[in-house]
Amino acid sequence: MKSIELLKELRAYPLFTVNDLAKILGKDPGYVAVLIKRLLDRKLVQRIERGKYTLHEDPLVFSSHIKYPSYIALWSALRFHNLTTQLPNTVFVCTPASKKSIKFPGTGIVFVKNHHFWGYEKYAHDGFEIFVSDREKTLIDCMLTGKVPLHEVADAITEVDGEKMVEYAKKTKNTSLIKRVGYLLEVSGREYKDLLKWVKYPYAVMDTHFKREGIINHKWKLIINNRE
Repeated sequence: MKSIELLKELRAYPLFTVNDLAKILGKDPGYVAVLIKRLLDRKLVQRIERGKYTLHEDPLVFSSHIKYPSYIALWSALRFHNLTTQLPNTVFVCTPASKKSIKFPGTGIVFVKNHHFWGYEKYAHDGFEIFVSDREKTLIDCMLTGKVPLHEVADAITEVDGEKMVEYAKKTKNTSLIKRVGYLLEVSGREYKDLLKWVKYPYAVMDTHFKREGIINHKWKLIINNRE
């Protein structure tokens, strides 16, 4: 197979492995390893990590395919869903198990361990299917991990399905998160009394990045400590 034909076929993959290339060519792994080195030297392909390569420069194309299962999340998902004006230069990916970050030309790919592994879907992006948290789970993950400022969640919550936010909050069984979601929905003009049954002592801080001081909200048993 000529190089131009091979590259055209490989471009149909978000990423490919040595085994993928061996099957395409019908060659043994030793031959394939030499071929990949030549392609890398000619900068026709890029290495993602050991044994995984791509012809694509946009990391969103392949980031949720590096490890299965996984999905694009947090800042990256906020941007994907147009829920933020920020332009993150790192791709965040949630996985159920730990994985080291990857340095890819022009960006980094950070894997975040998340036990609440649900609320993601397949989306079309640049001709490929990628896995991304849906809009509501994106906000839940931001609050669960604390890796996105709470004001970003507060701004975005007006753009999502309130009923689904309530459903997802209850699914976490995290009472502090449930209280925060209830409060943010109320501030956004939507009240879901069903969440009040989850409100219990002790009082939780609204934002874990700030000191435990501020206005006491008795209804949601929160310390509103993130005032600007």
